[in-house]
Amino acid sequence: MNSIMKAIPVALIAALVGASSAIGAQPADIPERGPIPFAAYDKDGSGFISPEEFNAVRGQRMATRAAEGRPMRGAASAPAFSAFDAD
Repeated sequence: MNSIMKAIPVALIAALVGASSAIGAQPADIPERGPIPFAAYDKDGSGFISPEEFNAVRGQRMATRAAEGRPMRGAASAPAFSAFDAD
């Protein structure tokens, strides 16, 4: 009985940690803060970033932050893909 009482809190903590990390989980290749690496945008490995890839990654980061109650400041005035694309 004593070992069962010790096992329950350990199992409960493990379940809570697992559940909290899954909520609002962001793909590992998209950092929570700071610049997003080129490889995270280039999902198909073509060496180029399409507007769809750019918008999908930006949308993932924004959705994750919004789910955590941390919306991105300045998102409304963030530059569009065309501002970065030289060709």
